[in-house]
Amino acid sequence: GLLTGLAYLTRVAALPLLAAVPVFFFLRKRSRLSVYFFALTVPMAASWHLWGYIHADHGVKSPYLHEFMQWVQFGGFGMHLMTQISTLSAAVANDFFPRMTELLHGIPLHYLVLAAAIAGGIRMGKRQHWPLAVIFTGVYLIMILCWWFHGMDRLMAPVLPILLVGIAEEGSHFAGLCAHSIKNANLKKAPRWALMAVALGLVIRDEAAMWQKAGREYAMGREHRKTDEQAYAWISAHVKPGTVLLAWKDTVSYLYTGVPSSHDMFVAAIPQSEDVNYKPTWFLPPGEFNSGSLLLLDSDFAEGYTFLLDSFRRRMESMSGASLEYTAPG
Repeated sequence: GLLTGLAYLTRVAALPLLAAVPVFFFLRKRSRLSVYFFALTVPMAASWHLWGYIHADHGVKSPYLHEFMQWVQFGGFGMHLMTQISTLSAAVANDFFPRMTELLHGIPLHYLVLAAAIAGGIRMGKRQHWPLAVIFTGVYLIMILCWWFHGMDRLMAPVLPILLVGIAEEGSHFAGLCAHSIKNANLKKAPRWALMAVALGLVIRDEAAMWQKAGREYAMGREHRKTDEQAYAWISAHVKPGTVLLAWKDTVSYLYTGVPSSHDMFVAAIPQSEDVNYKPTWFLPPGEFNSGSLLLLDSDFAEGYTFLLDSFRRRMESMSGASLEYTAPG
């Protein structure tokens, strides 16, 4: 309970533990332990939300649930869920085999990778009497299906090892079925050895692909940093006292500029997708600030999404009283 509480205070990604642990105790026929678990966990989590509620007028980031409900209100839950299932399948496939979706050219075979991970996880869970890691993975996947923005790849990190084990488990089961259908005793181990060779090849290929990706993102990050620092320097020199900076990376913006920054206000002001008719909301905490400046950077967008920058900028310029004060060269 204490470790779960600390994990939740560190990252909201630990939220599924609050459901997974009681299920684990129930399956172990030790449900009474859930009382002690919640006695330690709930006060720690509740104290954080209480503090955030009390300081809501001071630019404290709102809970993800609030942002998610705003997103569903504009986009619809059913369509959102279908989109996220497709995104999750692509994320698992690309983590297992980099650029798989690109190589498939639109053929939806990447769903098979997620199906294999789930089927293998269930098979492993039944055999090992449902360890906590497997239960957590299931609940966690349900949670990230409700995620409201891009970035599914990074959200896979906490459960990727279990998903890979699930894929390996299903691969082993498939090899066993193949071996059962082979009459020649000398060839019965051939399917398993073949899958092991494929797995080794994937490891070598993935290692090379990850180094290439890391190098590309590092170079891109250095280029973005040069442009970002120009914007930060202008803000430091020209923004007037009493101004709050609406920024996606509020902590980085504050570190470089010294100007109070808010991610929460940025989310309220910027539409998270062009697919929904989102009306930007501009608000300032009463008594805190007398003006606001919104910061849009190329580095705010994931790779392949920077084309949205000009569109979002035009939306903000169309708001009453808004004006463009600075744009980086180029």
